[in-house]
Amino acid sequence: MIKVISWNVRGLGSRTKKKALKKLISKQILSMIFLQETKNSPPDSRFLKYLWSRDAFKGEWVGSNGRSGGLISLWSEQFFTLESSFINHRFTLLQDTINALNIPCIFVNIYAHNDPAERNNLWNELIDVKNLLNPSNLWCIGGNFSIIKCLEENRGISYDLASMSSFVNFINSMDLVDLQLNDGLFSWSDNKEIPTMCRLDPFLLSSDLLTKFPTLHQNVLPKSLSDHNPICLSVEDKNWGLKPFRLFSHWMGDAQFLEMFNNSWQATTDSSKAPGIFNRLKALKFIVKNWQQDYANKDAQRIS
Repeated sequence: MIKVISWNVRGLGSRTKKKALKKLISKQILSMIFLQETKNSPPDSRFLKYLWSRDAFKGEWVGSNGRSGGLISLWSEQFFTLESSFINHRFTLLQDTINALNIPCIFVNIYAHNDPAERNNLWNELIDVKNLLNPSNLWCIGGNFSIIKCLEENRGISYDLASMSSFVNFINSMDLVDLQLNDGLFSWSDNKEIPTMCRLDPFLLSSDLLTKFPTLHQNVLPKSLSDHNPICLSVEDKNWGLKPFRLFSHWMGDAQFLEMFNNSWQATTDSSKAPGIFNRLKALKFIVKNWQQDYANKDAQRIS
């Protein structure tokens, strides 16, 4: 099972918030947790043991700059084995192996700057880091990105279109996927009578990670003592109903996919048994699903 939570806690100074965080970690039975805006100096081992009291764990962290920033990443030693890490004031990057399946993976806990130029520097830095690492690594990035992808992820705030475009370009350059957010549309609110809300805290995943774990999903957890909701990324042995149909952007660069797609679309056009755009799309979906399964099998062989 994989269960990772990311939460911008907006400070860990109060005893009440520390107790709430400990309760969250214990209740959810986590593999890993990302915390942003801890707003304190590097934590001591006693505090970390207080938070993660369930089993053996490891951690990486970044102290705050005065009353700003601060990151903590904690994980169960049973979940993965850390091989190396890269830490700066805006993210913790953990290069590791998921123990249960012996899969190389990179987990990044991120707290992006509100300034667009600083954010762009962060995007470029992560792209440069990825280009230096083994391309077989799978990526999972969680945290507060301080920007949205499109206007639909916002209610009540004016965002710079150029900044949104830069964020989308970053996601595409990293070959990442932003899963649907379940149990809510937004992850931050100012809690006013007429609230302003945004989707600032998604998990971004390698498309190959979804090949390995096709039932991965992310959920908004109930808001607690921060204006940000915790976000939970998980794979569990539950029946979630029909598996959703996904079309990944990186397939558009696959010559075999494009040939299959064009031939199949033409076939549905020529067939008298599939009139109308809805029936053509429905027929095409089953063809793509069959191709996807074959692609997933080949991808798994390539990754392993």
